[in-house]
Amino acid sequence: MDMKFTKQSMIAGLLAVLLSGLAPAAALAEDMPPRGPTPYADFDRDGNGFVSLEEFAAMRHQRMEARMAEIRARCDASIARMFSRLDTDSDGQLSREELATGIRARMEKRRWGGNAYGPDMGRGMGMMRNRPAFTEFDINADGVVTEEEFYTARNNRIKARMAQGYRMRNLPNAPTFTDLDADGNGEISAAEYAAH
Repeated sequence: MDMKFTKQSMIAGLLAVLLSGLAPAAALAEDMPPRGPTPYADFDRDGNGFVSLEEFAAMRHQRMEARMAEIRARCDASIARMFSRLDTDSDGQLSREELATGIRARMEKRRWGGNAYGPDMGRGMGMMRNRPAFTEFDINADGVVTEEEFYTARNNRIKARMAQGYRMRNLPNAPTFTDLDADGNGEISAAEYAAH
């Protein structure tokens, strides 16, 4: 029973410290390195040779604030680059058309594993980022992919990827031959493949 009381007291004390704002973390964060070991003396703020719950919580808050400031700065820079790519007329504002066009282009590009905003924005989970080259489907190397070639190459690739331990979670979303054969002539050209 005493153990439970002690844990509850510690939690209550920690919450009280966190909510009271014992040390304004934002102000302290300026001189605190965001990573690496923190010297004991930095935890022991009153210099009595022991670290109290309040001192420990204050130091943790200080380090978390420093880390968040670093993350915010990187995020702001990334957002600015994204905005400038969407602002096609460079007027510092996004019109309804610019935003809609940019979002459509990004969604289409990400569908096939690209990154419409650039290398700083991440690729997402799956998203066809390992899309095979057209030549892998063009088995007889005649410059077009027939339906038989498409499904033969696709099945071979699926078997190989499964043997390597890949989970094929997005397989139901994979495009069909008809999806890629835009002109409906029964063959997929390199241009049709690249456009999808």
